[in-house]
Amino acid sequence: MIGDAVRFEVLGPLRALVGTTEVVLGPPKQRAVLTALLLRAPRPVSTEGVIDAVWGATAPAGAVNLVQKYMSALRAALRGAAGIVLTGGGYALNGADGHTPWTCGSSSSHWPGPARCARRATRLRPSPP
Repeated sequence: MIGDAVRFEVLGPLRALVGTTEVVLGPPKQRAVLTALLLRAPRPVSTEGVIDAVWGATAPAGAVNLVQKYMSALRAALRGAAGIVLTGGGYALNGADGHTPWTCGSSSSHWPGPARCARRATRLRPSPP
């Protein structure tokens, strides 16, 4: 898996695939931490930004430690397919090749950005009866 490209699917359940192998991303809050990074990638997200995205106003007292724990677990799960780096501005997600493709669902296109992905999700959602 080290050096292989990772593909994240964000429409529907969050998934990470290296080739055809799905990466186990861990518990829901850990997956929410990864989602916070994906929505801002490749820009860094501050620890406070991650906490706000995951817990909002109901953040537990140990939220900073939980973010560190989740980042460590995500680094281990992605094992070189994508890197989570700590910069002066916070945590940033980068692919093994310096950029990472994301998809909205099972498409093989590159990540179109959160706004276009949200529009695509809206178009795919069934109309109310």
